[in-house]
Amino acid sequence: MLARAQSRERRQTAYPPPVDARAVAVGVAVTFLLTVAVSAVLAVAIYFTDMTEAHVSDILYYVGLGAVTLGGAAASRRAGRSGLVHGALSGAAYVVLSLAAGALLFPGSQVLAGALGKLLTGAAAGALGGVVGINL
Repeated sequence: MLARAQSRERRQTAYPPPVDARAVAVGVAVTFLLTVAVSAVLAVAIYFTDMTEAHVSDILYYVGLGAVTLGGAAASRRAGRSGLVHGALSGAAYVVLSLAAGALLFPGSQVLAGALGKLLTGAAAGALGGVVGINL
């Protein structure tokens, strides 16, 4: 009886959970910090140059995809396994949080338009970063 209980305990502790939530949170935090840093640089560029906000939205979109990719890499490096899963979850979580923040800050606007496409794009960019990050 005791041997069976010890065997069950060993099996329960032998396998880590399939997703490391802390690793996903690290990926989201890295993405958020990179996005804020680049946004600050772009704000300074708008102030000191003749760059318009229309240019900034296009730049910020692609820089945001890069930040999501780097966040996915950070998530997979932190997890140490399942880079695709941790990267994709990190990217998707960042998109969900940013859409929620946009909906709260700008009620009644078209923030949620194309939400599924944004979610899939964020998950794909994060997954790409996760695959690269786990292999570094």
